[in-house]
Amino acid sequence: MKTYTVETYDNLIEDQLQQQVWDYIQNQSFHATRKDVPYPKPGSIIWYKPKDGLKEYLDDSVPSVNNQYMHRCVFGNTEHDLDQHEPIKALWNTINSRLGNRWIIDGDPEGIADRINHTARVYVNAQPDETIKRSHGIHRDTVDLISGTNYSLLYFANPEWYPTWMAENIFYSDDDTTGDTQQFQKGRGQCRYFNVGWPFATISPLPGRVVLYDGRALHTTKPTAPWANAMRYAVVFRIKKKQ
Repeated sequence: MKTYTVETYDNLIEDQLQQQVWDYIQNQSFHATRKDVPYPKPGSIIWYKPKDGLKEYLDDSVPSVNNQYMHRCVFGNTEHDLDQHEPIKALWNTINSRLGNRWIIDGDPEGIADRINHTARVYVNAQPDETIKRSHGIHRDTVDLISGTNYSLLYFANPEWYPTWMAENIFYSDDDTTGDTQQFQKGRGQCRYFNVGWPFATISPLPGRVVLYDGRALHTTKPTAPWANAMRYAVVFRIKKKQ
């Protein structure tokens, strides 16, 4: 059984900055991809702003049951890109400083299908509930399984969260004794025949929490509970250690 580094940090970010980041996120344009064409072709893109209270999955004219995924807002690929997003830049500088200034925004980027961006290293990942989006498959954040230089950093932005609202990040070992090689996920976009072991870490989205993990770590995110009053918003940084 093999596991990779997963670290959590609480109380790194002052309340004022947490509120600034939250307010900023709520005013940004998010997109979600609809599953209105057969996989693997990307579906149509719907845009919305959380602050409007008219999230696209509340629109009765838009099919919603398990029909949308990847609710995201993109900030860019480099630290320079964050000059246009001051609260996100302040968040990054604060986290990096308090983790010893050991990191640069240069990890393996995430593929983005919003018709504008094709990749992103800094973005918000909003996690809706199971009636909106199917459970996310177990996956890695990097295809580089050798160097161990690619990491992901999450910042949980919601100012309010409770255990029964769920949306935990779950990390799995690499283990060939379970007999699970993603055989139940084939054709869903993430299947690369990894040997999936049992979970070794479950991380709750405590407001203001920072999670740092090796990009090779197998993981997924549970859906937000249907009774939660918001989706779970996580600011993601794809990073590497400085040389």
